[in-house]
Amino acid sequence: MHQSRSADFRRGRRLAKDDRLMHWKKPVSRSKDCPKADFDALPATLELRMLRYRITAPGFRSKEIVVVTTFARPGASPSGSSCRSLLRRWNVELHFREIKTLLAMDVLRCLSPKMIVKELLMHRIAYNLVPRAHATRRHHP
Repeated sequence: MHQSRSADFRRGRRLAKDDRLMHWKKPVSRSKDCPKADFDALPATLELRMLRYRITAPGFRSKEIVVVTTFARPGASPSGSSCRSLLRRWNVELHFREIKTLLAMDVLRCLSPKMIVKELLMHRIAYNLVPRAHATRRHHP
């Protein structure tokens, strides 16, 4: 959740404990990072689902997080499994970011779909080789 928003579980429609259906209003002013055309195209309100979830791991302090998602259908998925799925996806996104940063993949240089697939394959091969070479150097000085 963005720091300017508060997680008030007294507002919105209660779906279950720690599970609310909310309506967020579009900000009055746009940030300088958002183009005017994009800001004007945004709807006046968004229907969102706000879930409070406790992360526990043996040996670590538990942490409470609030997840806000556009996945607003209350009967489709219980809140605990929704949060676990979102956390798994977040970890996948972090791994993709790490791969893109490590291999300087922020821009793909090929133009045709066939060549982009080849470029991605070469990045994948390089990513798999780099950690192995690094691990080998660590174990064999």
